[in-house]
Amino acid sequence: MTPRAPSILSQWRELREWPPLETNALHVWRLSWSAWDEAALTSAAAYLTDEEFAQAEHMQMAAVKQRFIATRSSLRRILAGYLAGGEYAAPETARALCLQSGAHGKPALVPPRVRFNLTHTDENCLIAVAAHAEVGIDMEAVTRQRPLERIVRRFFSPAEQAALSGLAGDALTSAFYRIWTRKEAVIKALGEGLACPLHSFDVSADGEARLLAFRRPEIDVGAWRMLNVDVSPDCTAAVAVLGPVESVSGYTFTPHQHP
Repeated sequence: MTPRAPSILSQWRELREWPPLETNALHVWRLSWSAWDEAALTSAAAYLTDEEFAQAEHMQMAAVKQRFIATRSSLRRILAGYLAGGEYAAPETARALCLQSGAHGKPALVPPRVRFNLTHTDENCLIAVAAHAEVGIDMEAVTRQRPLERIVRRFFSPAEQAALSGLAGDALTSAFYRIWTRKEAVIKALGEGLACPLHSFDVSADGEARLLAFRRPEIDVGAWRMLNVDVSPDCTAAVAVLGPVESVSGYTFTPHQHP
């Protein structure tokens, strides 16, 4: 019998040594923007390509620029660490990785020796990595200011709308964000963006993340694995993997980890 991974990722490890990325394993890395001071950002810039550095320099908002530098440098360091066989990669090794965006904007490593996806809020960033299958991850800051009913009517499937029927207050808000992040994770794993209509498939609204149905005959619902990610009380996050997942690990990435 194939081992079943946990349905939620809630444990985050400080990195002691580089983790091997085995077949059917999923790793999720968490970055907190509060850990990145000016010295850390200056060091991180060494991992950016010339094009990425120029892109950052043209950003007008300081917070946006800082998050871009932190995210892109960390992504390159993480991917290079896996490809280097579990060692911290030098800046030139990380810069040499070829990252390209697909037709609908999903970033990918070329050639795709590992798959990844990322998401962020104003406080945190999550990077999901798998060796064997496409992965999508989404995280949303929970707010009650969103026009939930209008979004539900426009984007959610009839089954999902029925699952929310009768809910109110915090229960409605929580279920809405569970559905929303799970749907976003699915379309990000597919790499199709909103070219894949959100109402064309159903995800669960309860505590267990599941892909329930897809109204496209070429997509096998049973081949997918989904799980919740516990980041903070004011965030909801989910991961979708187009393939089996036998183990799940969460790691905290800080700018002070040794190269």
